[in-house]
Amino acid sequence: MNKRGISAIVATVLIILITVAAVTILWVVFISMIQDNLDFSSLEGRVSVVTSGGYTYYDENTGIASVQVKRDVDDGVMNRIKISFSVDGDDFSSSVVAPESGSTRVYLFNLSDYGRPESVSVAPIFAVENREKEGPETSAVVIGKEKVAADAVSGGSLGTVYNLDRDYTIRSCLDLLEAGNVANGIYEIDPDGDGGGEEPFEVYCDMTTDGGGWTRIDYSADLVHENQFNNAPDSWRWIDNNFTMVLTNEQIQAIQSVSAEGRQRYNGSCKSVVHYYFASFSNWNYAFGFMFLNGEKTNNGTQDLGIDFTIVEDGCATNGALNNTVLDINDVRVPLINVQSRDNGNGEQFGSELTQNPAWLR
Repeated sequence: MNKRGISAIVATVLIILITVAAVTILWVVFISMIQDNLDFSSLEGRVSVVTSGGYTYYDENTGIASVQVKRDVDDGVMNRIKISFSVDGDDFSSSVVAPESGSTRVYLFNLSDYGRPESVSVAPIFAVENREKEGPETSAVVIGKEKVAADAVSGGSLGTVYNLDRDYTIRSCLDLLEAGNVANGIYEIDPDGDGGGEEPFEVYCDMTTDGGGWTRIDYSADLVHENQFNNAPDSWRWIDNNFTMVLTNEQIQAIQSVSAEGRQRYNGSCKSVVHYYFASFSNWNYAFGFMFLNGEKTNNGTQDLGIDFTIVEDGCATNGALNNTVLDINDVRVPLINVQSRDNGNGEQFGSELTQNPAWLR
């Protein structure tokens, strides 16, 4: 066979291989599109703008637009909605957490940089296996002119003031603060913010302390002041059961994932139980150790706990009457979920008012 014949065969083989590869790629894309359509084809969910009741309007004095959205009863996979405004012929929109199935919710938007909106519309956003798909948008509804109540603008019962032109999933109390919400109180957040993981849940937000934006992590019970180990001899021990929290571990970890700061005060009560410095021995050999939610532990029995902390009060430095040692801990791994003690033998008692000293994340 001559060289020209061989070259023709090679070229034919290459063309066949390229064709097969192209068909494979197209088939993979096609199958993916079919699967995507199948995943979302059975989804049902409808939202609409409510014009009755006086909660859909625009306040020219403040530049705040209020929109009440109704969500019909559905299968629960609608995680967000897109609210769109038409201003001078241009459309501006923002994605926010959807109302609960079968309920209504009022949303406030700061339109002071855009002008008076002519109309508003809303569309559902569905989530399936960490993928999202936008549903059909409603017809545009004309917005009337009214005055927004003072409690709404200041972050009262009507909700958060959102900004436009951003995917506005409220992941934390700091997000709320940056959206213009400055009132302390209970709000709904969605730390995952992608339709997967934890569903949105309510937390208490501190919007004033140290710049605000702090999410409170509450304990559900105190560490009762008692002998924790049935009068066994002094020995290094952790509490048998970790402290219990109001939120689930998964919810707290979701908040931690969007936080850069954490703080907590540990107020330990003692009766002949050293917590930090032991005055009688002039050392820190009996200093407590602490366990964080993720299972990581601080050093124990040393002056340096391996974290950023401040001793506020050290009443447990001497054995004797009931007293307290108080530490301020700064670490994004809070809350503390357990403590390790060495000075805990016969008749020696300690505890902590955990419910009065929650952790805070920001």
